[in-house]
Amino acid sequence: YDRLRSDFLGKPQESGEAQPFHATRALMQADDFAREAFGAGHISAYSDPDGVYRHLITLIKVDDGYLPTLGLAMFLDAVHVGLDELVVEWGRRILVPAAKGSLLKADVVIPIDRQGRTFVPFARVWNEGFQKVEAHALLQFFADEDLRGNLLDLFEDSYVLIGDVSTGTSDLGQTPLETNVPLSV
Repeated sequence: YDRLRSDFLGKPQESGEAQPFHATRALMQADDFAREAFGAGHISAYSDPDGVYRHLITLIKVDDGYLPTLGLAMFLDAVHVGLDELVVEWGRRILVPAAKGSLLKADVVIPIDRQGRTFVPFARVWNEGFQKVEAHALLQFFADEDLRGNLLDLFEDSYVLIGDVSTGTSDLGQTPLETNVPLSV
């Protein structure tokens, strides 16, 4: 928790009437993973009143700072923009500036509501249009030097998330496209 507060929270520039979600508790990864982590982001899911997940909470308030969603944290790391450089106009947008030193050619605008939620335009159903590899297969590929190169073919120029989506997990929900979809991956 100390590293979360010291290394992964940010204070973007804010304006407008904010009603952000506040963290009341946190489940962290194991210490071995936490020590090696390059960054961090939350995976909190919050459905619309009808139980369908259409929005993503972009920022969660923790103490006097914010923790971005895992996807936003990964994007910011990839384009070399710090969380403190964001401009949050509550009820309107998050502006990711194409500042000097970033890899962006133009500012990126993420529309948000007063709670910092953005609409997710689900484009595909789960497991279509992206590569999925079972954990046991991933370990087999990695253990065999002759097969290890295949991992590069599968994942080069991609973001790779490792998560538990096994049968019986409780992290499933309904999107506009289908039911029982893994939510945190």
